[in-house]
Amino acid sequence: MFETATRTIGLASSLLLAAGPAAAFQAGEVLWAPGACDTPPCFAHEVDAGAGTAVLLAGLDPAPGQIVFKPDLSAAYVSQFTPDTIVRITPAGAVSTWATAIDGPTGLLITSGGTFLVASYSDGAVYDATAVYEGTGGSSLSQAPVFATGFQTPRNLVELSTGEILLADQTRRAVYDISAGGGADFSAAPAYASGFSIGVYDLLEDGAGRIYLSTRVGVYDITGGGDFTGASAHATGRRFMGLTVDGAGRLLATEFETGAVFDITAADDYSAAAPVATVPGGLGDSALDTVPEGSGGDPPSVPLLGPLAYGVLASLLAATGAVSRRR
Repeated sequence: MFETATRTIGLASSLLLAAGPAAAFQAGEVLWAPGACDTPPCFAHEVDAGAGTAVLLAGLDPAPGQIVFKPDLSAAYVSQFTPDTIVRITPAGAVSTWATAIDGPTGLLITSGGTFLVASYSDGAVYDATAVYEGTGGSSLSQAPVFATGFQTPRNLVELSTGEILLADQTRRAVYDISAGGGADFSAAPAYASGFSIGVYDLLEDGAGRIYLSTRVGVYDITGGGDFTGASAHATGRRFMGLTVDGAGRLLATEFETGAVFDITAADDYSAAAPVATVPGGLGDSALDTVPEGSGGDPPSVPLLGPLAYGVLASLLAATGAVSRRR
């Protein structure tokens, strides 16, 4: 009798877990969203770099920017360049419009202090979307305060472990420290890193404090900043765009033309290298990001039971009660 009751309770618990979506993304997972695709809508994928597979998550518009995660890992945010929006993705793959009225959004960053920053490729500014993030400002960013301006075509953002915020400006071929914020004009500001021959896209700091930048001709280690004219790149041989470090500590990069993902941990020429993952039907851009360790902020959501699950659960619990009474 006890064994029967235990099996019944175990099945009821399984129903509870299966009845609702996952509560959070898993730290170390790699997400990829294409900058364009053969036949819209495009699709975000969960990339398993170890097995070289890509798993469908959700339908999207072109996303040549970044993916960021809510500190409790209950949601991800992806910039949508063409419709001028930012969407919210749940761990179960549901997509909803989160913010509108941002002209060509690219880089996204949630700082350690909780500020939500959005780079606008088309108007050369970075906006503070924290009011929308905190649920106090509606969904339109038309009135969002300017955090930093004076750029030509800002791409991606990174917050360093030391607190500085860096931004890559594609047209100016340079990286800027925009930590000062406050609506400052950086049109004449000195660059943190410069001297790149063409295009800069994604920024990354790894666990050892090394800072990497993807450019049209290679990925550079720009730790410490400076003028990189004539410097050797860390990784060459392909047009790398998105950068991330996965849960195993590997430095991964997307290839712009193919959507292939490469392990570029070692400094090398990757023209003949095989990818660790290939995402079909999309153009590999800079939206390649790894789920960070969660902060434990908001509690995870409790799955809700549907009518069928309630009925089955009620029957199982009733059966368990009958077993108890027979004892």
